[in-house]
Amino acid sequence: MIKERGGLISNETKLLNSDENPTISVVMSTCNKKKFLKNSIESILKQTFINFEFIIIDDESTDGSIELIQEYTEKDDRIIFIKNTRKMGYYHNLQLGFKIAKGKYIARMDDDDISELTRLSKQVIYLEKNKHITVLGSFVDVIGDPDMEICGKNIDDPEILSVLLNIDSFIYNSSVMIRKSFLDLHTLTYNTKYNLAEDYILWSTILLVGGKVQNYPEILIHCRMHKKNIITNKTMMLARQKMLRRFFDTDNELQEFISIYYNQDNILRLPLINIIKDLSEKNIKQKVLPQCAFDKTIDKLNGCLEPAFDKNNIPVVLATDNNYFPYLGVAIASIIKTSTTTNNYDIIVLEEDIDSYRKKQLLSLIDNYSNIKIRFINMKPLIEGQNDRAIFYLSGHFTTATYYRFFIADLLKKYEKVIYIDSDVIVLDDLANLYKVNIGDNLIAAVPDVEMIKTVSAENEGIYNTNYSSYIPNILKVTNYLKYFQAGVIIFNIKELIKENFSQKCIDKLKQIKTPIIVDQDILNAVCYEQVYLLDMKWNAVWNPFIWNNHHIRCLPIDFYNNFLIAFNKPSIIHYASVTKPWSSPERAESSYFWSVARETPFYEEIIMKNTKIFNNTQSINCEPWEIVRYITLYKKLTFKCVRNKIKYKVSFGDARRKRKMRYNEIKKQKDELKAFLRI
Repeated sequence: MIKERGGLISNETKLLNSDENPTISVVMSTCNKKKFLKNSIESILKQTFINFEFIIIDDESTDGSIELIQEYTEKDDRIIFIKNTRKMGYYHNLQLGFKIAKGKYIARMDDDDISELTRLSKQVIYLEKNKHITVLGSFVDVIGDPDMEICGKNIDDPEILSVLLNIDSFIYNSSVMIRKSFLDLHTLTYNTKYNLAEDYILWSTILLVGGKVQNYPEILIHCRMHKKNIITNKTMMLARQKMLRRFFDTDNELQEFISIYYNQDNILRLPLINIIKDLSEKNIKQKVLPQCAFDKTIDKLNGCLEPAFDKNNIPVVLATDNNYFPYLGVAIASIIKTSTTTNNYDIIVLEEDIDSYRKKQLLSLIDNYSNIKIRFINMKPLIEGQNDRAIFYLSGHFTTATYYRFFIADLLKKYEKVIYIDSDVIVLDDLANLYKVNIGDNLIAAVPDVEMIKTVSAENEGIYNTNYSSYIPNILKVTNYLKYFQAGVIIFNIKELIKENFSQKCIDKLKQIKTPIIVDQDILNAVCYEQVYLLDMKWNAVWNPFIWNNHHIRCLPIDFYNNFLIAFNKPSIIHYASVTKPWSSPERAESSYFWSVARETPFYEEIIMKNTKIFNNTQSINCEPWEIVRYITLYKKLTFKCVRNKIKYKVSFGDARRKRKMRYNEIKKQKDELKAFLRI
């Protein structure tokens, strides 16, 4: 049986050790880390699993560490304390610890890290049940420098690690538990010839002789990272080349590969996914690893997810950046508010570098919901994997996040279909009802763009002169403007999109058009034209027709006009698709949908602060308060006019373009002068 504080933890797991030997040998090397040593030692001594020896080797500390360890040694006979008479070095100490270890398993522990109290228990149970695993690390939480990262801290799959370990050490040294019998059989330990790369060469050698490496899929250790922890040395590259050489016919080919992907400091110069894709191509010829291992790795790096629930899974995807995060939080709160217990809601957020505190705020919304999960996909590898981030053309209030949906089919290839919604929406009906809509073999389902149809209809009647009526059929190749859709709410038919190589088609079309007026929405229309199922307008009831020249809404074809009014009066999703938003214009009637939900979220105060900050910056202006309010209102109107006139002149030609650009410059000048006056 496995011994644990409070009794036995398993009736099934039996140990092969004799009663005289401990199950685990924990090995620690230390030198002048008294500042952190107490917490580190206690995190081991207080483990729920108790059948271990704790080998601590001190390398001539002078800061009181020796005295501290001796105190613990007197209190706990599981500690084996070794004091070096001369400085031997970190990995030499670990070699010694491995040599004298009596346990069936060897667990590593650094002198400034902290183990979860159930770490040893969870790792030993897992290794007992999974005899094929040789090295078991764990997920890692970084303490100390918040900007430091750990390679592979959330990668657990052995096949994926077998690929990634050709590139770097994706196992954190202080988190591992190793089968001692495997080390003894193959005469393996840390190789001090590879200075500062000893752990990486040990894991890679274990792989080469047939071992398997895995990370336990929970955070079991909190590691303290400092700038000096990061190493980029020649011996690390030598160790890496030992693994990479298997994929090449000649040394020259290997060196050419390294020169492409690594700089002179041995740091990757291109995104990790690029080098993995290249190695995957070489593996087809060399057959070093099963090709499925590369496929899984590429999916993982692309952020590919499995459905969160086995049945009644309603996948919903949103995209955000840091600026829009609180509004995304309100949108998700509205999804939760309209959810039902008979369905499971699989919410996926596409983002880049949203900090952990904000994610915890969002996750707090589902504390009491077992049928709702929220997961995050960092889009940076995919976006930067395009080599030139500048291809993602932006205008007006749009950010790169709007292009994330290009990659949904690749990210969620395990799904049948998914719902995408913008972050500036409020959901008023159960999204399960939208998900159940049968869209056949169409690529996507979406709502016709009322604003665009109104604009083109008005242009056809001579009211506008925007040239959208030329741009849409001639540039986008959408020959029937009545089928141009609004991209704020979309059902993606994943299987059909994969067949069409959708993501690549979007990128190719973007490179061709270069400066789409309504950015990704134009590209989606161009790629999906004639393969779109048109949804009931209630699923994307946009409020901008009543903001942008609302008296022209009657230019809509009569059936569109009537359907839009019905949808707008009883929407299933209200979409604030305009530069004017409910958080900046709470006086608008439709803003109440937003604020009624926002008040119940942890983002409410932030939203208030963001939208009152402009007033705080004007306190020292020598004006009456009512005048400041009037100026701020004027500034918002000018901002809106700037965006509108910029779009107008960009879709115009000849003399009309010249006049509209002059008008745009006049308005922008007024706006900039007012901005300077208001100090915002």
